[in-house]
Amino acid sequence: YVVRLDRTAPQAALLAQRKSLQLVRKGEAGSVSSFLADSFFMEKEASRELASAVPFRFANGAYVGGVLESDLHEAISKALNAAEEATARFTPNPSQAEAIKWALSRRVSLIRGPPGTGKTRVAALLIATSLRLRGARIELDGEVGPVPKVLAVAHSNGAADVLLEALLAVGVPAIRAGRPATVSPAARKRTILAMTQTHPE
Repeated sequence: YVVRLDRTAPQAALLAQRKSLQLVRKGEAGSVSSFLADSFFMEKEASRELASAVPFRFANGAYVGGVLESDLHEAISKALNAAEEATARFTPNPSQAEAIKWALSRRVSLIRGPPGTGKTRVAALLIATSLRLRGARIELDGEVGPVPKVLAVAHSNGAADVLLEALLAVGVPAIRAGRPATVSPAARKRTILAMTQTHPE
């Protein structure tokens, strides 16, 4: 891959980006980065087909509340209902609910919309829903797969703080990464540093 990085960026971030890109180039950055790199160089139709395929972890169905559902769409609907019931602070409208179901049924998705349409709340509910879905492990005759882990990333510190607030509102025990100086005062109690001070174990 030919990549040009901005030389005015701080050196630590630049070095981390270079190291990450080298891992992607060598195919050693994990399955997600390999998938994204492969889809970037495919023909448009092949890339679209790969992105819309069922996520690997749901190839044998999905567990919701300990019950195996062979129909992924049914599993996602049940997980979304459970996530909605867990919070009274946000009930998605039909198009938002459909966006969440659509996004969770494919490997890569993009939800976009103008300001004020509820994208942050949809993202929080999407994450809350995904945490209620567990794949069936092929190698263990369909046993429950591992608890999913989600890394939510935002384009700015302010956006990360807003997303954290939305995640907490829907009952996701999220932790905010980043230097405490860049985190809003309201979100500081959920930083890694603050959590290790209150829960040293």
